[in-house]
Amino acid sequence: MRDTSGFAPDIPTMIRRIDELRPLIAERASEGERQRRVTPEVFEALAEIGTFRASLPKRYGGYAAGVRDKMELSRAVARGDGGAGWITAIILGNNWILGQFPEQAQDDVFLADPDACCSGVIPVTGRADVVEGGYRVSGKWGYNSALGYTSWALIAAAIHDENGEFAGTAQFAVPRSQVSEEDTWFVAGLKSSDSRTVVADDVFVPAHRVLRHDAAMSGTGATENAQGFRSAFVASLSVWLIGPQLGMAEAVYDLVSEKALSKGIAYTSYETQADSTAVQLRIAKARLQIDTALKFARDIADTLDDYAERGESPDALTRTRMRAETGWITENLQAAVDSLLTVHGSGAFAEVNPIQRHWRDLEVAARHALILGDVGYEMYGRALLGRAPEEVSLLI
Repeated sequence: MRDTSGFAPDIPTMIRRIDELRPLIAERASEGERQRRVTPEVFEALAEIGTFRASLPKRYGGYAAGVRDKMELSRAVARGDGGAGWITAIILGNNWILGQFPEQAQDDVFLADPDACCSGVIPVTGRADVVEGGYRVSGKWGYNSALGYTSWALIAAAIHDENGEFAGTAQFAVPRSQVSEEDTWFVAGLKSSDSRTVVADDVFVPAHRVLRHDAAMSGTGATENAQGFRSAFVASLSVWLIGPQLGMAEAVYDLVSEKALSKGIAYTSYETQADSTAVQLRIAKARLQIDTALKFARDIADTLDDYAERGESPDALTRTRMRAETGWITENLQAAVDSLLTVHGSGAFAEVNPIQRHWRDLEVAARHALILGDVGYEMYGRALLGRAPEEVSLLI
């Protein structure tokens, strides 16, 4: 078990310590890309201050962090490296999902090892057959991030009863030792996310290691340990995925604006970019887009935390709006970064320039299915017009 003497006493202190680690995180980012996983030095530095226990219930030595807290943690990490920020969000999110499982399942994982981390995906691409004492699960689940640093996998499958009839869908908690992997993540961005495909072949899962999706979406399946995230399953996950993207955009802004004080503009009389009105306008607009996106994200997170504290569930219209807002946030971050790349010029795309890595990471992260703007806008528009958003997606 990890020595906890170096853990941050609270989440604000943890975020400050992550800020202090940013030079290390940034320095090791290129090596992480080459290895296709966040380097052990960075992962351990984050683990040693308690980062990956943030979403655990306090009974397991965790911090029981709220939605806003977890978003800010991954944002802070991503300002140094998008890949590291992404796996932080993924681990915190999946550990939180496990906190929705029956307490016996939580004990299986976190009582045995409070430093355990979970990978997982939501799409239902497996099959689970009811057997005595539990289920037999088979299937493949693509793009599980942070896989090399996790000891449990959360896999989603369609349940079939004793008669072979469909009986709903659920997440299943499986030890990593009971599944295999396929190396499938060969991409332009988030290369260091350590993502692979998980494969299960007739794996037995006891009945207590199951979280039915209908219970998760309604909040009725949450235990007292999961209080705080009781009713807004999808909205919470969406906001956490925004955290790293905010950090990536802020990193690009910081790098571009700092360089603008000394970098000239070719074929002009400007000795520095900062003297150019055109650059000043782009810098101002990008700053406003990032700040507005951050405010939107914090408003969503605070709303979710407020509902959870009261033990209430946001209504479907509110949750649908949140899904649309996360798409809007992503699109504005992309627009801000695109404009900042124009300010910096072609040098932004040099392989040695960290700006291009943040840009690639953001563009890949922005395509995650849970935060696609068009899907969110369609669902919110349907809800506003009295049409059923669940006809587009049940993930509200």
